[in-house]
Amino acid sequence: MTQQIAEKFHLRLKEYIQKRVKHVHDAEDILQDVYLKIHHNGQNLRQRSKLEAWLFQIVRNAIIDFYRRNKRHQEFKEGVEPGAESEIQNETANLAACLEPIINELSDKDRRTLQLIDLQGKRQTQLAHELGVPVSTVKSQVQRARKKLGSALLRCCEITTDDWGNILDYEARRKACDNCD
Repeated sequence: MTQQIAEKFHLRLKEYIQKRVKHVHDAEDILQDVYLKIHHNGQNLRQRSKLEAWLFQIVRNAIIDFYRRNKRHQEFKEGVEPGAESEIQNETANLAACLEPIINELSDKDRRTLQLIDLQGKRQTQLAHELGVPVSTVKSQVQRARKKLGSALLRCCEITTDDWGNILDYEARRKACDNCD
């Protein structure tokens, strides 16, 4: 199916992408990513009559993903002083060790949701399918669990971040967090 799509829509997809990104090589990379997504997700298309809308939605998402990745990479490069990267990584790793007891304080449902999505990297759509619930339900559960974790973490620790959200420093606020040093 990917070959047929490429033959029929290649030029239109390529032009669409090139109008939205600066460099031709980036447009080519995005187009290749789109073809991979089409190849891997072609079975998800249920109505062939909606093929074009489905394709352009994949393209729009791929362009958004490109800019998100590029923005994070650029912000990190510009926002961190040389040599400070390892210090930020150490602080983040130390704080991550503190998360386990805090996560264990959450309800079973919230803990399981965070472990599957944030720690194991399971996709929200995949979890929704496994649980037999709408994706919006899983998204709500994830956001609620993250909010509870964030609140619990802030009750435990004073956290200092830079403008990009990188953890610069933290300090335990209560006895239970003494293992965070």
